[in-house]
Amino acid sequence: MYTNPQGYLGQPPSGFPEPLRSKVLRGKPTISGRPGASMEPLNLDNLEFQLKDKYGETAISRRDVLSAALYPKVRAVASTWLLRRSQAHGCCAGLAYAVLWT
Repeated sequence: MYTNPQGYLGQPPSGFPEPLRSKVLRGKPTISGRPGASMEPLNLDNLEFQLKDKYGETAISRRDVLSAALYPKVRAVASTWLLRRSQAHGCCAGLAYAVLWT
């Protein structure tokens, strides 16, 4: 699905050309203004605490917190995989972590 004309990724400076925009959207709602402006603020310190509580104090970096804020489902899957890998293979988990997130 092509969602950018709806405004999910923002608006180009001159907008989207009509009638192309109308044809692409086919009556779907649009977002005007900055994407995410209507979202509630996110407390990154609280998110970091939750992630460290779930996955371990040393397993979560500041980059992981930002990743979880931007892509919560993807980060949850990756963190769960890394946690299982570390429990099963011990030393190999650090290498998998480094490859995945650096």
